[in-house]
Amino acid sequence: MNELILIGSVFLYFGAILLFKRLWGKSGLIAIICLASVMVNIEVLNIVNIFGMNMAMGCVLFNVIFLSVQVLNESYGEKAAKTGVHLGLVSMVTMVVVTQLVLLYEPAESDWVRSSMAGVFTLAPRIVGASLTAYFFSQYFNVKFYRWIWDKTTNRSGSREKLLWLRNTVTTCIAQVIDNTLFTCLAFIGIFEADVIVSIIIMACLIAWVLAAVDTPFMYLARRIKCKEEL
Repeated sequence: MNELILIGSVFLYFGAILLFKRLWGKSGLIAIICLASVMVNIEVLNIVNIFGMNMAMGCVLFNVIFLSVQVLNESYGEKAAKTGVHLGLVSMVTMVVVTQLVLLYEPAESDWVRSSMAGVFTLAPRIVGASLTAYFFSQYFNVKFYRWIWDKTTNRSGSREKLLWLRNTVTTCIAQVIDNTLFTCLAFIGIFEADVIVSIIIMACLIAWVLAAVDTPFMYLARRIKCKEEL
């Protein structure tokens, strides 16, 4: 059942990128990045079993962020992609601040959700710092390296669309290694043994690479889709 939900989520979330670009163009893609940046920090706390392996949720939403940033870069340029990354980072910080402020209130005697909220929103500073750091560096690489390949492939092929799959897949795979390695090391060194940390990084990267291959057709569709206001 979990596997079917995961597959359905992939098509739902990646399809939402196409829909948001069609309806709202650049603004829609930035909105997707901000939404995914907030939700991934909640979803990642949930551990599920997928294909016989325990996995922290959030893998699909992480790829949604990477793909949305690349669509911005491809369709609207590096400046727009950086804006999306910066607003995603601001969304993550805002979410952490707001949820911590909520937990400062004294609950009423009739309250019945406080303990559940505390379980979700009581985030260790180390985990939050690791998440923000990994996001910043991996997404900055995502923007700059994608643009570098964009320039190289445009010059050689004469067509930006011909090697779109290369820009999308290679950039995502390397950026995911940066993201997973930074987060896992910053969050878990001194808590887990080295071999456990390495296994976590490898498993997370393998899943991310599979999703990077799956999102390539969506990248081609996003490249062709024009916002209604831009037609």
